[in-house]
Amino acid sequence: MTLRCLVFGILCGLGLWASEMLVAMILCAALRLILACELGHRSRAALITVAGFIVGLLPLLLFNLSHDWNHLQQTVLFRTFATEGRGLNPLSLAHMTLSARFVLGGAWPLLVTGILVAAWRLAARRTGWGLIHLLLLHTVIYVGVYWLSGLRYLEVPPSRTLYALYPGLAILLGYAFHVPRPGPKAGRVLAAAALLLWIASVTVPTTKWVLSQMPREHGSWRGSWSLIDGSRLYKQLLEQRVQQAYANHWTTCALGFAIASAQNRDPASASMVVTNRIPDQPPPSGSRGAIILQSGASLLPHVEQALRQHNVPYQRIMWERFVILFNIDSSHIHSGIGLPSSIRGEDLLPPPEKPDGFN
Repeated sequence: MTLRCLVFGILCGLGLWASEMLVAMILCAALRLILACELGHRSRAALITVAGFIVGLLPLLLFNLSHDWNHLQQTVLFRTFATEGRGLNPLSLAHMTLSARFVLGGAWPLLVTGILVAAWRLAARRTGWGLIHLLLLHTVIYVGVYWLSGLRYLEVPPSRTLYALYPGLAILLGYAFHVPRPGPKAGRVLAAAALLLWIASVTVPTTKWVLSQMPREHGSWRGSWSLIDGSRLYKQLLEQRVQQAYANHWTTCALGFAIASAQNRDPASASMVVTNRIPDQPPPSGSRGAIILQSGASLLPHVEQALRQHNVPYQRIMWERFVILFNIDSSHIHSGIGLPSSIRGEDLLPPPEKPDGFN
């Protein structure tokens, strides 16, 4: 047991490199491990687990000590409580409903009800703590922190923020819908119907999406966060005969998926290079370039001024909420004329005061 606790602690410390979202999971797993020890050995097991955790955490701490805590300053919890200084900012019921609908799909009321049923069944059991109890505890802690801290307002969609809940939710729902064989027939029928409805709520839209041959980002946070339909923008750029496009990170993601989807369907389709980095030196001339910026971004007048000052010919069109500067010889698009070396994040508009459902 000593070795098991030590190894577990070390792995948990190392695991925080991946995501601080593992904290709730680590706490519940550590509780399960310690409760499995004999009563007289639990204090020692807890100390060994904490010691192993500190050892596993040392590389992360040493890295941050030598890099001005840059790694930890990028974490969700640091940005919520330290950088923004907001402290606790509980989400409203409407916001939690939007998150549940986004993450769980159309059957979210059924799934939430299933979790409540699982909680009631667990409370009625007379047995000791087991894995299913810890899964419920983890769900409560995780959703509680999500609600209290207002994580939905951050630039992290629920599909990423709540990913650690998925395995536990599946097990809890299976437990909630399971009715023992000797139980009432009506209960078994209801449980089977609930499971079938849950499966259908996932299978039907997924099947429609596969058959539609839509790009992967269509309707997802990748496309939504850039406020753009990548496939439509790709077609628009093809009409302008653009071969090299420069855009911010999220627009680049949306375009990249659209281009990959088009080339999978038709390998002979026109190729296009999309990037968020503007080269330092002039690239070879001959290809037609374009710069895609959001119409309200502060970067737009700066870019247009740089092009005009160096007499770089270009055309300008409005497309939805974006401005496309096109028909530019790619050799003129480089940071040497005053363009930024990267528009990865400089073109992002501030988050709306009224958050959208995808975040």
